[in-house]
Amino acid sequence: MLQCLGLSGLGFGGGFERLHYLLERVWDPVLVAGAKKRISYYFLKEFEMWLDFDQNPLYALLHESIYCEGSSSKWSAEKIHGEYGSLFDPIKATEEGRAVYFTGEMVFPCMFDDIPALRDLKEAACLLAEKEDWPPLYDVSVLNNNKWHPAGSGSGCGVLRGHVR
Repeated sequence: MLQCLGLSGLGFGGGFERLHYLLERVWDPVLVAGAKKRISYYFLKEFEMWLDFDQNPLYALLHESIYCEGSSSKWSAEKIHGEYGSLFDPIKATEEGRAVYFTGEMVFPCMFDDIPALRDLKEAACLLAEKEDWPPLYDVSVLNNNKWHPAGSGSGCGVLRGHVR
């Protein structure tokens, strides 16, 4: 799950710095010589909050399906992760002296087992991952008749499933 910190950390403004400072505080300071290292309470609490879906479970539930058009996602992030698994294997990477990569803005099926706020949504998530009859993402006729032309495709501009925002 540690690699999933990229989900919340790297896709937002200030996320890189926030992630840097979080990782800087993984270990409790050793105050007594010879004392055993322990993961800090600060790190554990922040980690839990980063992957907390208590207030936004729909984000995880609908994450892949919002990109589907006429076919299912079939857990596409999981599929790609499997195809390039050796690149994301943290143990293998450290043994080979390579960087350990974060996964970025992806939602994996295991999150619906590991994150308490998502457990009750696992069945729905699996149904959405298999749904194949998604309508077109964009209504081309609406796009062609727009009186304005968006400069980018970020959230908040454009036409989604035929609705002008």
